Amino acid sequence: MDEVIAPVKNAVIIDMPEYTEAVRATESIRAKLTAGYTLFYEAGLEMIKFRDGKKYKTLGYRNFDEYCESEFGLKHTKSYEQVSITESFPEDFVRTCVQNPKIGISKIAQISKAPKVIQDEIIQTVDLQEINNRELREKIKELKRQHNLELDDQKDQYEKKLQELEQERENISVKYQFDKQAHRRELNEAKEKSEFLAAHITELERQIQELEDRPVEVMQSTAELEEIERLKSELEEVKSREQEAKAEAERIQNANTETSNEIERLQARISELEKTTVSGAEPDIKELFRPYFQACTHSIGLMMDFISRQKNSPDFAFLASKASQITEVIESQLQDLRNQSE
Repeated sequence: MDEVIAPVKNAVIIDMPEYTEAVRATESIRAKLTAGYTLFYEAGLEMIKFRDGKKYKTLGYRNFDEYCESEFGLKHTKSYEQVSITESFPEDFVRTCVQNPKIGISKIAQISKAPKVIQDEIIQTVDLQEINNRELREKIKELKRQHNLELDDQKDQYEKKLQELEQERENISVKYQFDKQAHRRELNEAKEKSEFLAAHITELERQIQELEDRPVEVMQSTAELEEIERLKSELEEVKSREQEAKAEAERIQNANTETSNEIERLQARISELEKTTVSGAEPDIKELFRPYFQACTHSIGLMMDFISRQKNSPDFAFLASKASQITEVIESQLQDLRNQSE
C-alpha cells in the first residue's frame, strides 16, 4: 500500500494522479536541494520539467516563482539561477564548477545570464578559478558591449539587404503586372496568327492536291504546273511563319513564367532572411515586430481615410461597423493567447 503523502502548502487536495505526481515531484526536488551541491544539477533538471509541465497549477500555485518560494524558500533570483545554470551548461561542467570553492554557483550563474556566444567565449578564454566576481562581471559587460556593436553592424546590413530585396521584389512585381497584361494580348495575337496560318496551310494543301490529282491530258498549258509550284512555295513560306508564330507564343509564355518564378524566388529569399537571426544572438523581438506593426497601422490609416471620405454615403454605417469588427477580432485573439500563456 502506498504511503499517504503530506499535502503541499496552498494546494487544493484533489484525488487524482496529476496531484499525486506533482506532490512526489516536489518532495524529490526538495530532497535534492537539501543535498546541496552534489545533486544541484539533478534538482535543476526536475525543476525545469516541473515548470515546463506547469505542474505547479495542480498544487494551487499561480506561477512557478510562487511555487518555488512557498515550497523551497527560494526567491525568484535563486530559482532562476538554478534553472538557468542547468539549461545553459552540460552536467559535467556544472558539477565541476559548483563543487570548486574557487568558482562556485555565483560565477557560473553570472555566465548563464549572458548570450550563448558570450558564454562560450568566457568558458574558453577565462580562468574561472583566478578571476573574481567583480572582474567577471566587468568581463561579461565588455564582451556584451563588443557583441552588441557587432550585432548593430550586422543588423544594419541585414535591414539594408532586406530593404533591397523588398524593393527588387516590388519592382519585379509591378513590372510583372504590366508585362502580364501585355503578354496576354501578345499571346492571344500569336495564337490567332498561328490558327490563321494553320487554316491557310490546310487550304493551300487542298488546292495543291486538287491540281495534282487532275489528269495530265486535261491540262491546257504549263500555267497550272506553274500554279502548283507557286502554291507549294507559298505553302513552305506559310509553314515557316506558322513555326515562328508558335515559337513567339512559347517565348511569351516562358517570359511570363520566368517573371513569376523570379518573384517567388525573391519572396523565398526575403522569408529566409526574415527568419535568420545573427549567429549567436538572441532575436530582437521588438525589431521583428516593428514591420508588422508599421504595416498594420499603415493599412488601418488607409482604410480610415477611405471611410472618412464616405461620410455622406449611405454605406458609411456599414463601413464603420466593419472597421469596428477589427478591434473585436484582435481583442478576442489576444485574449485567447493570454489564456494559452497562463
